[in-house]
Amino acid sequence: MTPRSVISLGLLLGLSAVSGAHAQDGAAIPKTASAETIDWAARGYNAQRPFGLRFGEAPSGTPYRLLGGNRQPFERLSLALTERSGRLFRVETVGMFQEAPGSTQSDREAGAALFEAVDARIQTLGGWGHRVRGISRHGDPEVTYSKPVDGPDSGVTLEISLMLGGVWMSCEHPDFRQQHVEEVLG
Repeated sequence: MTPRSVISLGLLLGLSAVSGAHAQDGAAIPKTASAETIDWAARGYNAQRPFGLRFGEAPSGTPYRLLGGNRQPFERLSLALTERSGRLFRVETVGMFQEAPGSTQSDREAGAALFEAVDARIQTLGGWGHRVRGISRHGDPEVTYSKPVDGPDSGVTLEISLMLGGVWMSCEHPDFRQQHVEEVLG
């Protein structure tokens, strides 16, 4: 397993547990995201300060940030840090709607609608100079954005995909990713 797949699996399991807890307390979980949440997700990733963090900084605390109910269905940001120096090189989030109360399965139709809404909002905002849309080997849509207008030479990319009925977003800085690899191997 790659480090990214380990992080993604941990994030998925954590989100499933949190979502199940919400359903057990009797609160209905909406299957649509607010316009504010869609805008937040679309604006959050950029070359300099993804979600107010800074690539290359060594953030204190845990490698995740809980978002609270106002960002439903996104429940947290996961931070990937370099192996030894603890510098930020990737920020990820996942938005999933439960298929039914108490279920650990995600609602694929609601996820697909969220994916399209976030992708459309990113395009409307015009913060990325290049966009490539494709289909994963599992038949799910995925989009890679590059050449952010706030740092076109930075190499920062944003990947958004529909997987397991959820919207997976990941923004990575290549220089700090390389530093991570060097620290792991060195």
